[in-house]
Amino acid sequence: MRFSKVNYNLTSFSLYIKGSTSFSEVLTEKDLLVAQIKASNQELLSSKKMLIEEINMERERSANLQRELHEAVELCENGKQLLKEKEETIVELQRFYGGLMEKTVTSDGQSQTDDLQEYVRSLEVECERLREIEKVTFEKDALLKERQKLLNILEMELQTAKAEALAEKEKKRAEEAVWEEVRQGFGTEIQALSMHVLELERSKEEEQTSAAQNFEMIKLTLEAKIKESEEEIKRKDEEMKVALKKQSSMVKELRRQVQSEKKRAEQAEKHLDDVLGMGDASVYTNSNARIRVAGSPATLSDRFKMKGDGESSICSWAFVAEPDRNSFHNFDEESSCSASILEADNAELISRLAILQKKHAETIDRLNMIEEENTLLRKEVDEKSEVIAQWIRTIPDTNHSPQVANSSPGLRFRRVLEMVRMDESAADIRDMNRRLQRMLEETLSKNLVLQKNIQTLLEKDGN
Repeated sequence: MRFSKVNYNLTSFSLYIKGSTSFSEVLTEKDLLVAQIKASNQELLSSKKMLIEEINMERERSANLQRELHEAVELCENGKQLLKEKEETIVELQRFYGGLMEKTVTSDGQSQTDDLQEYVRSLEVECERLREIEKVTFEKDALLKERQKLLNILEMELQTAKAEALAEKEKKRAEEAVWEEVRQGFGTEIQALSMHVLELERSKEEEQTSAAQNFEMIKLTLEAKIKESEEEIKRKDEEMKVALKKQSSMVKELRRQVQSEKKRAEQAEKHLDDVLGMGDASVYTNSNARIRVAGSPATLSDRFKMKGDGESSICSWAFVAEPDRNSFHNFDEESSCSASILEADNAELISRLAILQKKHAETIDRLNMIEEENTLLRKEVDEKSEVIAQWIRTIPDTNHSPQVANSSPGLRFRRVLEMVRMDESAADIRDMNRRLQRMLEETLSKNLVLQKNIQTLLEKDGN
């Protein structure tokens, strides 16, 4: 009984340890999720910094392009001014050429023609230079158009980059809000679980203290019963010893009385033989036979040795042997009464021992049944803990390397989608925690029922 009680306490304690280990595993998984969330936040911050650096680079490029654009605009204005000057010079040359033609018509000298030819050559050189200037201005116009196109493209890229940055910021805010909700949920769940664990520990301590008290009470009662039974056995042994001593003393007294009576009978017979004759002796022998048949026991009469003649004095024996006969009957009655009492006590003790053995066997069977139920409950808890561990292992791992996360925006977007999906997994974790709480409540109720059954069994054994 004692060992079965200790075994029950050990099994309940082992179940509590397993429950605490499963709860610690859930807490470790939650810590890992929080670490993953922190790592993802750091990666988002690093990606944000990279985007900010890219935006700053694009701003610098746009500023450089704007400077080049201003320079190109200035060059265009200079080219336009050159064109205007060219047109003005052309008009002046035409006027001057007309005046020269008039002068050549009016003048008649060879020197003037030479001067005119040289001037014409200089004008042709000037025209070629102006043509080259026109080509340069045309090329500058084309370059300005290309620069304008590039500026438009850069502005579009800047707008798209700004839009992407805003989208990333909004996504990050949404993710931060989601993760904050998840953290709050985990915090509330951890607090609830910690409170539940404290309550379980308190209830377990109370159960252990009550079980220890019950065990001590049962131990004390059993020890008291054992002491009482030992005292009864000692008392019975002492009574048996006293009765045996009384019997031995009575037997010794009877033997002594028999010997004394034998001696007295022999002396009486001798005296009667001397006094009386043979006829009287025969008369006395016949009367002795009658007296023996009438009242004396065969055991006492057989102890006396009769002579071959049949001569004895019966009168003195009849009157002397009567008190000895009464004392012998009283001793037989007392010894038979004490023996019957001892036999009755022994039978009662044997019946009590048989009843106690039957009760002990019944309690052992019941305790074996309870231990089997405890083993089944332990197996169920182990299976459920294994299922929970497998379910936690099947949660998708969001801990990607930062190089892969920063390699392309598509992967970053996919990562964001996976992080948003983690909200659904958090809801599943809450449902699983609720199921675990229900399972713990069921196991506690079963343990309470088992404890009540054990208390009833112990009360029955005590009764």
